[in-house]
Amino acid sequence: MLNEAQIAGWVKRWQKRLSLDDWRIDVKIVRRWQLPKGTVANIHWSFPRKQATIKVLDSIDSTLPKSDIVRDSELSVVHELIHLSMAKLPLDSNNTELEEEAVKKISAALLALDKSEEK
Repeated sequence: MLNEAQIAGWVKRWQKRLSLDDWRIDVKIVRRWQLPKGTVANIHWSFPRKQATIKVLDSIDSTLPKSDIVRDSELSVVHELIHLSMAKLPLDSNNTELEEEAVKKISAALLALDKSEEK
């Protein structure tokens, strides 16, 4: 259902919108065991090299209805890119709940706005 070209297209579009054009961001579709438990995507980055990799859960391992997988996966990509855009902020790594809550709200709002503009 999902493919890396589709995910790379989302990354390219959202990378531009979030002013992350100077980053090289790779995407990988991975199986459940290649992600932290309970997640559908994650990102790892290197500031010195301006490189990042986003891993997205393979559709085969999703517990969502098939009709929701694409939208949820794009939301997850936006979510991870927002984490990247906020990565330079001084945050307490022992207390990430507030950052996660903010990133969830921002990514959902941005994607909802994007979808309303498409209509």
